[in-house]
Amino acid sequence: MKNRRTGTGGRQKRFDPSDFDNADTEDVNTWGCESGFIENEDKSCSECTPGTFAPEEGTSCQQCSIGSYQPSSAATSCVKCKEGATTVEIGSEDEEDCIATCTLPDKVYNGNFKVDQEKQEEGGTVPFGKLVTLSCNDGYKLNNTEEYEMACANAASTFNNECYKLTVLPDEPVYKLLAVQAVITCRIETSHDIIGFHVVYDETKFTVKAEGDKKYKDGVSEQLFMITSSKGAVGDIRCMADIKEDFFETSNGHITVTFLDVSITPKFGSIAKIGEEVAMSALVTYDTRLRVNFAWTKDGESYDAFSTSENPVPIDGSEFFKSEINFKSVQLDDEGNYSVMVTVTDAAGNEKLVKELKSEVIVRGFRKQPSDEAGKTDIVNTEEASIKLTCSYQGLGQSEDLRWVDESYETFYKDWQTSEEEDGTITSILQFEYWPENLIDGKLMCAVYTAGDELVTESDKITLQSHEYEIQMGPDANVISGEDAELTCTASSPGDLDHPPTMTWFKKSGTSEDVFLEDGYHFITNNNLNGTTLVSILTIVTADQNDVGQYYCKAQYDKPAYIEITGEELITLSITGFECDISQQNIKNGKIVDKSMDGAD
Repeated sequence: MKNRRTGTGGRQKRFDPSDFDNADTEDVNTWGCESGFIENEDKSCSECTPGTFAPEEGTSCQQCSIGSYQPSSAATSCVKCKEGATTVEIGSEDEEDCIATCTLPDKVYNGNFKVDQEKQEEGGTVPFGKLVTLSCNDGYKLNNTEEYEMACANAASTFNNECYKLTVLPDEPVYKLLAVQAVITCRIETSHDIIGFHVVYDETKFTVKAEGDKKYKDGVSEQLFMITSSKGAVGDIRCMADIKEDFFETSNGHITVTFLDVSITPKFGSIAKIGEEVAMSALVTYDTRLRVNFAWTKDGESYDAFSTSENPVPIDGSEFFKSEINFKSVQLDDEGNYSVMVTVTDAAGNEKLVKELKSEVIVRGFRKQPSDEAGKTDIVNTEEASIKLTCSYQGLGQSEDLRWVDESYETFYKDWQTSEEEDGTITSILQFEYWPENLIDGKLMCAVYTAGDELVTESDKITLQSHEYEIQMGPDANVISGEDAELTCTASSPGDLDHPPTMTWFKKSGTSEDVFLEDGYHFITNNNLNGTTLVSILTIVTADQNDVGQYYCKAQYDKPAYIEITGEELITLSITGFECDISQQNIKNGKIVDKSMDGAD
């Protein structure tokens, strides 16, 4: 190959002013250098040297490009090399500079090769016999080596090495719930289809299965893989490609797959008796890269959690984010449908997962313990009114029933029992039609039974007593004015009075409310207990005409049941007057005469 000449030497066509005299106007206006020449600063023209050319009206000599040459001066173009040959450098002067080439296959080259040490991309060919160093663009590899030296042996040479790029997609971390599959794609860019793909992963954390067949199109091979996990797990997934026999490659990059256990316990809700402890916990697999927000509701209304931990909470060998609602002593009002919206974000606040968890709290228990219509739990047969007892139970199962039983758990007068239901609460009603003759005293209760007649739970007990309480008023009283008067009232019961009644005295009023006689100086009450009777004595101190009237007492029992009994008969108090004749004559005679006595003067 000849030396390149790029100077401005050689023949020149110089400017001659006399040419203006011999030229017409049009020639003068178009005066300039001819093609193949360029104009110098002094307005003279210089010819382009071999290896260069100047097109018409060109302002500079340009070097012939690779694949062309020019042996002559003052050329206006370059000559192309014959097919199958090319030049090595620009500015070639002779045809012998054109040499045979070998061409890199299009699919091999694929725009990813870098040729020579400068690693400049070239046009896909290399000179015949030229030793070149090949490497790949960023992200691609050259058959397990970074660089490769080659020399084309002849025009038919094949190039066995190639650049390929093995990747795993997607190119960002994947977050999934346990019940959801993660999908990844192994992809390789090659000039030919490969044998197959494998996935490198931790078998203790994940289960991986190829999805469908491997696909190859337009220099790209792909394979989908489905990844699942039975527990919360975090791990890296890499792709391995069997490129050809005895040659495989593992991806430099990886994808981090996280399976989150997002759950609520108890899973199917809670059924609890009143007073029992009930707790609901929302759990999310702990990951330092994540942030979790818990938003609770009860029956659609916002509800505050008892506690939420941002630090890991260990449970059965794993760590979790945890938010909890805890009822130390659950009550009927705590029953309802609970849900928690779990939002998982990364540290930057980018949302990764959203999951709504639902649970239910069913509280079973007696909303109303047994009592009569007045709320009494100790019932005494006074034969004054009918007896109606009720109890209410919430959360009765479909195969369960609520019934009244005695202390032996025998059903008590089934025909007297009815029930009503409202908003999930069953009310059992026991209506006495009469007082059973054989029922002296005892206890009743409400009980829940299964269809198999097994006892589930029972209520508090209610006391029944058939005692006939009596109260008797004492005889009428007549005293002399100024003397103390004593009135007597006796309360009695068939059984011993372990809890004596409270005795109160009243004076009958014909026109207004009867007058309660409060103990004090004028009225004094004394009670004397003797077995089944209690005698109450009302003493009226220094009785006078103001105390004349009718009196009665009441007996008030607090236990075993509240009973108030009023004496039906009345005690009449009368006062006899004492008049004295204290005349001067009688005093003189030493006589005091009671005029009220018969025979008085």
